[in-house]
Order: sequence, then structure tokens, then C-alpha cells
Amino acid sequence: MIVSQGFGNTVGIFNPDPITRSFLWVHVFVGSGNVDSNVGTFLLNVDTRFPRLTGPSSSTGQSLAPNRQN
Repeated sequence: MIVSQGFGNTVGIFNPDPITRSFLWVHVFVGSGNVDSNVGTFLLNVDTRFPRLTGPSSSTGQSLAPNRQN
């Protein structure tokens, strides 16, 4: 779950599960995605005047141990 956000490309996530979660990414965009109930198209509702931000940049994402925050 996302527990914090800030300027300078910082997002805090927390893993409340009892097992390690892997292949985690954060993708941020500006748009009206929340009003589209179709999961297949809601990411297409992007305001292209703003950049899309995804992290981490590695193809394996990030792993987070149980009950840990990063």
C-alpha cells in the first residue's frame, strides 16, 4: 500500500503481508483514469502534457520484506 508521497520522486510503500512481495513498481500519471470503470482502458486516459513516471527502472521491480516500509 502507498503510505506516503512527496516531491523529488519519493513514494513510501508498506508491505502488511506475512510474506515478501516482489516485482513491485509505482506508476504515476495525470489524467481522469479513476472515472473509467473499464480496467482495460483506464490507463489510456492520460493527460499527455505531463510526463509518466515509473520506478524503479529495473525490469525486476523492487522486493519488500514482510511488515516493512520503504
